[in-house]
Amino acid sequence: MLKGVTDFLVGGRANVFSAQATITAPAIYTSTAGLGGPLLYNGSATSDNPGVTAYILAMTYSVITASTVAGVLGLGGGVTTAPTSTTAIGTSGNLKFNTNAQASLCTPYAVGTVSNAPANFIPLGPVNTGTLVNNSQTNLEHLGGLIEVSPGEYITVCASATLTSAVILVSLIWAETQKA
Repeated sequence: MLKGVTDFLVGGRANVFSAQATITAPAIYTSTAGLGGPLLYNGSATSDNPGVTAYILAMTYSVITASTVAGVLGLGGGVTTAPTSTTAIGTSGNLKFNTNAQASLCTPYAVGTVSNAPANFIPLGPVNTGTLVNNSQTNLEHLGGLIEVSPGEYITVCASATLTSAVILVSLIWAETQKA
């Protein structure tokens, strides 16, 4: 884990959140529509508040239904206006399981449309066809805060190809720290 993120987490100055979505046929990273599963948008900045920075700590995924197209599941992100054509996230929240837990200042969506396709794609793990491998395993991709999502930016689960017919349960885990 990055030293700066470790300092925030150990010192109790960051909140850690998760969001889960079940996605069907994850979109290719060159797309702007239907991205997500989850799609995390950092719209936390306001005229009187610089907002937060989100650091992506991990992604987990489990293939429920095999894809008819083999590919790679990963993360992509970039700058966008607030996403449109969004679907509400199924489950999300602070991983401090108490009544004083703060809500996330970033907004997770199940899927949405962004104004700009991801600027890059980070492949994290294979999604094969059912004839190639048993897809019934859970994968934890530890990212340790390497990906920074500043205000006005997004991070989304996407794929190297549209993973036709695949049904995948995905979780994103991130920490939020106040911008200076």
